[in-house]
Order: sequence, then C-alpha cells, then structure tokens
Amino acid sequence: MLNKLITARLRIVEVLLLAMLLGTLATALHGYLYAESDQLEQLPLIRRYLDPTFAVGDYSVDAMSSFSPRYFVAFMGTLAKVIPLNVLYLLLTCLQHAGIAAVTFFAARKLFKSSDLPALIATVLVMVLGSVELGGAAHLVASYMLPRSLILFIALWCVWEGINLRPARCALLAMVGSFVHPQVALQAAAIGFGTIGVSLFFKVADQATEVRGQIRKQWLWWLGSGISFGLFNFIFWFLPLRGQSLSRESLDYLIRFRAPHVHLPSTYSIEQYVGMLLFVIAGVLLWKMWYDDPTTDRLLARRFGIGASLVLAFLACGYIFVEWFSFGPFLSAQAFRAVSFIKWFGLLLLGGAIAKLITSSRPAGAWFLTSAFGQAQPAIFFVGTLLEYLKQKWDTTLSNSSYRLFFILALLAQLTLLVVYRGGREALALVVMFSVALLFVSLKYSLLRNAAAILGTFAAFCILLASINALKLPIPRSITSRIVEPKSANEVAIEGIARFANRHTPSGSIFLTPP
Repeated sequence: MLNKLITARLRIVEVLLLAMLLGTLATALHGYLYAESDQLEQLPLIRRYLDPTFAVGDYSVDAMSSFSPRYFVAFMGTLAKVIPLNVLYLLLTCLQHAGIAAVTFFAARKLFKSSDLPALIATVLVMVLGSVELGGAAHLVASYMLPRSLILFIALWCVWEGINLRPARCALLAMVGSFVHPQVALQAAAIGFGTIGVSLFFKVADQATEVRGQIRKQWLWWLGSGISFGLFNFIFWFLPLRGQSLSRESLDYLIRFRAPHVHLPSTYSIEQYVGMLLFVIAGVLLWKMWYDDPTTDRLLARRFGIGASLVLAFLACGYIFVEWFSFGPFLSAQAFRAVSFIKWFGLLLLGGAIAKLITSSRPAGAWFLTSAFGQAQPAIFFVGTLLEYLKQKWDTTLSNSSYRLFFILALLAQLTLLVVYRGGREALALVVMFSVALLFVSLKYSLLRNAAAILGTFAAFCILLASINALKLPIPRSITSRIVEPKSANEVAIEGIARFANRHTPSGSIFLTPP
C-alpha cells in the first residue's frame, strides 16, 4: 500500500474530491463551533439583511450595518434564503478547509515533482497541525467560519500565483477575496505582487523569461494587473466607505481592548515569539536542504524564498509601525494575520522533507519531524530539522541498532509530549487523515476512488451535522472535540448563561445595551 502512495499520480478531479473528504474530516476532528467568536456580530447583520425590521434600534446592529463587511453579509444573506443559516455555516466551514487542502496539494505537487507523496503529506499536515501562532488570528484550519477563514484558500492561491509569476491570476484572486475580507486579500496581493516584482528585478524567472522581450512583457502584465487591482479597491471599497473612517479614539479601543490578539504584538507571549523563531529557523534549514537537492527547480525555490522573506519583512514592519511609530495604515493592516502564510510555507517544506525521508527508507527521521503536537510542535520541529540538516551536512550514517534506538526515543518523546501538552486532538487527526489518504490512493480504479471520496465526504458531513444537532446547545460543537479536548471553565460558564437566558427570556424580547 505504501508503494502505491509513493508512486501515486492523481488526476485533478481525484485531488479535488480527496480535498473535500479531508476538509470535512478536518472540520469534524478539530471541532466545530457555531454562534461563537465574531459570528456573534455577523449573525445579527445577516438577520437584518434578511429582515430589515430585525432588532431595529439596537445600537450595535445599527452601527455595524452601516460600517461592516457588507459584501460578506450580502453573500451570506442571499444564500441563507435557500439554505438554513446553521447548515450554511457548517457547509462553508467544510468548503473552506477543502479549498486549503486543494491549494496545498497542487502547490506541493509542483514544488516536489517526484510523485504525489509529498503533496499528500503536506496536505495532511496543513489540515492537522496548528504549528505556531503570533496573536490569535492566524489559523490555517479554524473550528468556525469567519470572513477571513472563508477566503484563506484564495489568499494562499493568490500568493502561490505570485511565486509562479502570474500577475493577472494573482490580481483576479485578490479581487475575489476582497469582497469578503479586504485586509487579508490586500496582504496576499502585496506578497504575490511583491514576489513577482523582486523576482523580475533580479531575473529569478525561467529561461524563456530571460529573453529581453519576455521580461518587458512580464513587467507590463505586472504593472497592468497591479493598477487593475488598485482601481477595483477604489471602486468597491474606498468610494462606498468614503467619510466613514474610524476616529483615533475608536481605533485605539479596537486595537487595545477589542482585538489586541490581532493588532498589538506587545501583548503576545514570549513563548509565541520563541516558537515562531524556531519554526522559521527550521523552515530555512528545510528550504536549504530542498534547494541543494539536484532534482529541485532552483528558480522556483528562489521565488519561494523571496515570497517567504517578504512575509517576514511585512511582519517586522507590522511590529515596528504599530509598537514604535504608530503608523495609521499598519494600525489597521492586521499584519500578524500573515503568520498564516509562514505556517503554510513551512508545512509545505516539511511535507517534502518527510516524503524524502520515507522514500530513502528512513522512517524514523520522518517520524521525529512530526513527533510533537500542540505547544511543543515548533521546538521538536526545529530539533528534528536541525538533526537532519547536520546529518546531510556531515554525511554521517547510523547503524541499524542505533537507528532503531533513535526511533524508539522519538516514539517515547511523542507519547510524553502528547500527555504534557494535550496534543491528542492533532495526533488523532494525523492518524485518521493519513490513513484515509493512504486508503484512497490504494484503491485500484479512478472511478472507485472518486465514488469512495464522494460517499465518504457525504457520510462525514451527515455525521457531523447529526452530532451537532443532537447536542442542542446554544454554542454547539462536535462530539469529537468534546471527547478529545474538554471545555474550559470559561466556556462552561458562557454556555450556562446562554441556557439561562434562553429559558427565561420571553420570545421577541429586545436586549438593551449601552453604546
């Protein structure tokens, strides 16, 4: 079965169906939330879109209706006319994860061309590992559907098109994403267009582009696509919102009290910064090992490195121009959402490295690279990558007995860290998803694979929907999440308050809130 996985070459339709299956499984295994987080602000706006008389006079709904993600609300409200909101949110949560899985697979397939094994591994890792975080707004796989998470796969796709020197596609994807979350789309466009510009300036392109006429043509496409994206944002965002900017007092409240986890890097813990540093160093080492491989497309690897470097530079500016100089555009840019791109880059490289170790009959090294979950993952990722890098650098070999001992130690480390850092959910998700990918590839006929993926996705969605409805809670979540990761005391208290309000509040009541 593993041999089939190593030599697999899936068709595009098969990849998309597998992505749907893994995306639905990710929703179930990570736990699903509804009427949680920022959804508490979005749902009343959607209800107001469906019924203009809903909560008339409510300060929050009235204010947000005039200054809100208007296109997102219109999109959700239109769909909600034919699909119940609770089902719609669940469906879009599965679809957003499927989109991330598909983009990851196709990107890794091009980066590591030998087979689909690196792409399968990278996709599973992205669907499973939370990896690092700076703040609290850079998830790759989220337990709920928000505007940012809904278009994250479009943002990743936009950046990927930039790495591939396709400015028109980059601009088009950024335009689509802007309708839902303009800040994330703008970040993706800046990184994508920046990668193209730097690559063309330093001639980091394919051989055909090095011809003078081709370089001029690429510059013209880059300039025209950038102007088109700028005009799009001017028409669809600047003009409708002209004169509706937040006051400095409101902006300070938003940054320091309402959402410091998004805006204010001084509030992030030292453990987060250390984890991010270790993750980045490990990513650089993986990139160097990949770049030195004779089978690697060096020009593509350089553009990949340029894209990652631009993200890190953007994060550095996000710190400097918020904490030191308080520069207006960066105060509202939400720069640390871009950590998602760094996580994605690192997990792509990790998938390629693990696949290479497996094909080199060195499963212990591959195991060690993923031998921890939760908060300990960046540290073990760094240690495993460093050991692998030093081994290649020094060209050392291990005896069979030493290699077996190494494997046993890696296994013990994983089990210990699972207990200490409560990484059971990610460990379970990794086993389930990799097993599903392995079984999918092992099926002999393409038609059989497609049918299995469709039936598996439908069954997983129905089970997830049934489990949520069976809980009958104001804040429902999946049974999987309850089993693997118990709720915090704060969550229990919130649910108790919601239950009390639900039981003792007459139908049609209006809650009065201070401005």
